[in-house]
Amino acid sequence: IIEKFGLKISESRLDFLLLLENVELVNPSYNWNLIKADPDDNKFVDGAVSGNVDYLDTNDKHFQELKEVHFPPINVISLAEFERIINER
Repeated sequence: IIEKFGLKISESRLDFLLLLENVELVNPSYNWNLIKADPDDNKFVDGAVSGNVDYLDTNDKHFQELKEVHFPPINVISLAEFERIINER
């Protein structure tokens, strides 16, 4: 976001998101490096593990590698699956 919109706008958006009750800022203390095909995607995996999320929702094919990883457990689902889960609640 910083590269596209600049630091000031990015910080403003982050500050807004952090006001939401279902948003938590996590700082991963460990880099798992589980995605080999696109290492840049690992920041999302590390955040998901650190945040102890229920789902990591993405349509990015590189995340399919995580289905072969048993530890740490990461439940990767598609955006359509996530939408279905949200609509069931």
